[in-house]
Amino acid sequence: MERGGVWRVLAKLIEKNRIDLVVLGTRGRSGIPKLILGSVAEEVLRLAACPVLTIAPHVPEFKSGQTFRNILLATDYLAGSLNAVPYGFCFAQLFHAKVTFLHAIDATIVAGAVSREELQAQERERLKTLVPGDVAAEVEFQAEFGPATDVILAVAASKRADLIVMGAHATRAPAASTHLPWTVAHRVVCHAPCPVLTVREPRGSPNLSGT
Repeated sequence: MERGGVWRVLAKLIEKNRIDLVVLGTRGRSGIPKLILGSVAEEVLRLAACPVLTIAPHVPEFKSGQTFRNILLATDYLAGSLNAVPYGFCFAQLFHAKVTFLHAIDATIVAGAVSREELQAQERERLKTLVPGDVAAEVEFQAEFGPATDVILAVAASKRADLIVMGAHATRAPAASTHLPWTVAHRVVCHAPCPVLTVREPRGSPNLSGT
């Protein structure tokens, strides 16, 4: 029990106790075109230095003995996203889960001399180079065209993902600025059919052995 603004209290506890993971529920509101995170969840997602596991109200209850079987690991190759990679594979090894390693391709960058199929193949090969060498997990590499939010949610649904792991880019700008890169994570958290683990810029990597 602490007194004060929620984020101010959490920030102090995260630093003081060297917290590795924050777990919180979101307060998704319907009735408008885009669900909105509760203000506390929004602040934690943007500002927490450690990974944050968020669970929206519509996500099915996680029952005793349940495990993560299918993990969707999404990357845009930016710092927070790259830092999320070892976390995704750490969870995969701990739960013996299958990983779908995904990159959403911006259709506007397709050069005339390169076909969509060739670009997808190039991105799949690029994803392979990001897998830690000491990881033993079943991995499927996937590159799809479209807006990142739409691609991540569509693949999560098709793969029946139990967990989405992705980067969240630090910013103190207002959440209403939809052009900001962190809003992809914001919208995925709001609409995801499963828990979402968001990871910020590097502050050390997790131990892949799970110890």
